Amino acid sequence: MRLLYAIIFALFLTGVFYKTYKNTKDLLSPICLFCFLEALRYLPRMANCDYDMYTELNVGNVTLTFIFELIFIICVYFGYRISIKPGEGKSCVSSEKITTYNSNLKYVAYGCITLGGIANFMFIRQNGGLGTILLKARGLYFTGNSYYSLFSFFAVVGIVILVSLNQKKSIPIIIIGLVLYVFPYIIMLRRSLVLEPLLYIIFAYHFCVNKIRIRDLLKPWIIAIAVILMIFIVVAPIARTQGQISSFGDSMLNSINGVGDTINSFFEEFSYLGKDTFVYSHYNLHNFYYGRTALNALAAPIPRGLYANKPLVDDGVYLYNFMRGYYVLPPSNNYPFFNSIPFSNQGSLYANFGIIGLFIGGFLMGQLYKKLYYSLKENPRDPYVVICYFVCIYKLKISSIGIVQSLVAIAVTFFVLRIFAHRRVISSNSADVIGE
Repeated sequence: MRLLYAIIFALFLTGVFYKTYKNTKDLLSPICLFCFLEALRYLPRMANCDYDMYTELNVGNVTLTFIFELIFIICVYFGYRISIKPGEGKSCVSSEKITTYNSNLKYVAYGCITLGGIANFMFIRQNGGLGTILLKARGLYFTGNSYYSLFSFFAVVGIVILVSLNQKKSIPIIIIGLVLYVFPYIIMLRRSLVLEPLLYIIFAYHFCVNKIRIRDLLKPWIIAIAVILMIFIVVAPIARTQGQISSFGDSMLNSINGVGDTINSFFEEFSYLGKDTFVYSHYNLHNFYYGRTALNALAAPIPRGLYANKPLVDDGVYLYNFMRGYYVLPPSNNYPFFNSIPFSNQGSLYANFGIIGLFIGGFLMGQLYKKLYYSLKENPRDPYVVICYFVCIYKLKISSIGIVQSLVAIAVTFFVLRIFAHRRVISSNSADVIGE
């Protein structure tokens, strides 16, 4: 039965993807990307996985998840397709604007990459150096180091700027910036976070340089990148547990012999199935949060020195504790476990407002996706809009931690490209400056 659900789910997503791609001819349009991410997050483990993210999967709870996911996808799709304002959704070619920056923009990018590299170096030094981080690869992450994470994001902004400028002589700097940014994540073996800056580069190239089409996926350089990523996906789990670093050779042999398990762990890292199944099965009218997780986000800017009992911004700690048998109502700070399992968008909507949250939240997300996509069309080759689009489509989660992280990324980008760099907006039909 679960295999049948997986097949129906795959066919449904394929149909929505095909219809959208046929209209847009854009692989990275919001709905095409949304369908791909939904498939990645649910399909691999829906068919035959019996246990995911502390949750036992069976026909009953997977059926519930299957129904609610279809409802959410349909709401997002209709939110994207339906126009609220008269004339909304029409072609915006006639109003297209060309965003230009001053000639020193590449030096702004160099400065951003340098700042991001320094932040990551200080993070490594602050946490005891490479040796300590390697031994704590699984558990260290960026706990208590949010300011380093903030400043390291400047490197991503610099990389996107250089990609958008489309200058071959900048390629070495882009590679250096990429290495500086992903290095801490590589040694901490966070595969999803290593892939993220590569996705920024793909988005910047796609929207600022040359649109990527399906036939382009067979180009040698794309295949080479895919092979490198697959190698990383297989090798990364070798040192995920403390003590494996010292037996690298044996671990490598074991990894080669168990490639199937390694690939499965990759899909497990991206999977939303287990946690969403838990949310749909255990949250109800008696324990919905009713928006209380927003209080955690509102407290985020307050320094802990001024607010001793400040709740964690990461509301995923409440989900983790509930999955381990302890229900805690936000914004309480009293919980036995400090681990976190972040909510998905639909999981957070359901945990706060039930099925009404899926209907309304899904529709509003579709509307947001459409507005962002048309903003891209109106502002071609603008790295600021590209980053905002990527953050909202890929990173934004309707949870306190997701909203705060997304706002920080957008704020950093706004500071660099809207305040620090001198921007001009020029009409595509005129040479007159019409903007800042």
